[in-house]
Formats: sequence, C-alpha cells, structure tokens
Amino acid sequence: MTEIIQDGGIDRYDNLHIDQIEKLWADRKYWLSGAIQAFQIALNQRDRLNVGLVIAVGFSLINSEEPIGLNFTSREEFETQFDSSPLSLYLFYEGQEPWKEKQSATSLEDLLKPKVIALNSLFAEALSNQKCYYLEFFRPDEAEYRRSMFITG
Repeated sequence: MTEIIQDGGIDRYDNLHIDQIEKLWADRKYWLSGAIQAFQIALNQRDRLNVGLVIAVGFSLINSEEPIGLNFTSREEFETQFDSSPLSLYLFYEGQEPWKEKQSATSLEDLLKPKVIALNSLFAEALSNQKCYYLEFFRPDEAEYRRSMFITG
C-alpha cells in the first residue's frame, strides 16, 4: 500500500490482480472467494497502517454491444459474467473513486453511471457494511460498453 502511494500508482489507478497475491487464485473457480479474501486482508492492512484510503475489489465483466444492466441475481450468475481478467484490488483517495461524479465534462468518470446494489444476495456471509457499485459505460473510441463492479470499504 505504501509503495503504490509513494510511486504514484494510486493516481494511475494501478491494480493488483489476485493471482499475483496467491497462485491458487489464478484458477477461475477461485476468483470470487480469492477476491473476497484479498479484500478483507487489504482492509485489515489499511486499518493497521492507519491510512485514509478507500479499498476496492474490482470485477471486470463481459463487455456488450448494447447496455444490459445487472443481468445476475446470484453468485453463480455473477461469476458467469466475469471477463478473462482475474479480479483486482485497488486503492483510491476518498472522493476520487471512479464511480464518483466529477465536475469536468471531459473526464472518463463523467461517462460512468454507477448503480449502487445491495450485497445481501451475493456476499452477505462474507462482507458487511460494504458498498457495491455496478458501472456500465461507453467510450467513444471503443465498440462495446464496458462493465465493472466494485466492492468498497
């Protein structure tokens, strides 16, 4: 955490794929449980270091040609929506998270339309007092809508 802050990685939205933390988590069937474990470890480290940062675990979902919104209601359905990239941990300064609105009309963040969803049906047994953001956005230079979900703490 201190390294990513010191080298400017937090400003670049650098991330840490969970398979870099634990080799077992490279197997897709362990992505979700690994992401939750890595998230909990990161929250504990943040609190231990007493740094005022937002920790997030990011899920890159399958892109689509048209907006499709939330098309899952269970963990199993959610896992079928993962794209080919292992899940990642992110650090953000409070107020600079990608789902927050920015004033600049040209920023990528302004193209994001976050939807806050309840965690109860997907992660209730592992997480509490966390927020979950679903993002679906279109970049003019790309052919498909990007989809992501973040759990934050």
